[in-house]
Amino acid sequence: MGPLRVRYLDGSGLRVAYAVRARTAVARNRVRRRLRAVFRERAETLRPGAYLVTAGDDVLDAGFDTLREATDQLARLVSR
Repeated sequence: MGPLRVRYLDGSGLRVAYAVRARTAVARNRVRRRLRAVFRERAETLRPGAYLVTAGDDVLDAGFDTLREATDQLARLVSR
């Protein structure tokens, strides 16, 4: 499925929350910053609603292209 998981609730507007498991606060914050950047980039492709994105510290090793692909994959799953 990839490095990310998502829970989605239908609604108006776009809200994204992040639940990140990481060994340290520094790693957790780095993962959140990276995810926020990717989701900001992809905001217009996402269906309106509330998203809870779950990620582990393995996302630290993933490149931005991998995160973009995972985000696009999640967007396709939610739009079904």
